[in-house]
Amino acid sequence: MILFDTLKNICKKMNFVSIYSNFDDTEKFIYGKVLCVNEDEVLIYMLSPNGDYDGILVQQTADIFRVEYGGDYERKMKALSSDYDLPNFDCPVDESDIGFSILKNAFDTKEIVSIELLNSGIYDLIGVVEEIDENNCKIKQYNDYGCEDGYSIVNLCDITKICCGSEDELRIERLI
Repeated sequence: MILFDTLKNICKKMNFVSIYSNFDDTEKFIYGKVLCVNEDEVLIYMLSPNGDYDGILVQQTADIFRVEYGGDYERKMKALSSDYDLPNFDCPVDESDIGFSILKNAFDTKEIVSIELLNSGIYDLIGVVEEIDENNCKIKQYNDYGCEDGYSIVNLCDITKICCGSEDELRIERLI
């Protein structure tokens, strides 16, 4: 409960933190601001190691095993990101269903999303949300070269991560 309460408190204060959630490599983390959190999901505004905006990430709250703040890395990132005008996040988010809100926004804006399924450890789908309802979504897939690569229909309950606006998605958008 301490970890979840800490995430909620960090969200209220809009502080930046390091979030560890990769059980295979406990040294890997993402750095960002917690924008929204509930017992199931957390929405993170990410910064790259250079202090640049690197998209948003929705992931399972239960997958987070460590949150770190107040150390040297945070001081470094504050110095790096203070020179930049970081974009505001202005997507409407229903706190009770964060992932659906982000997918719905991606559907409305035709933004490229990367989706991990069933904690696979990779982004299983990269593409544009073509259709979405309360149970499923249809993704028009694109490959690493920006070429159409078929369609996938997935159950929303099987989605464990959603990423939008990172360098990976923006690169594919440019290639399209």
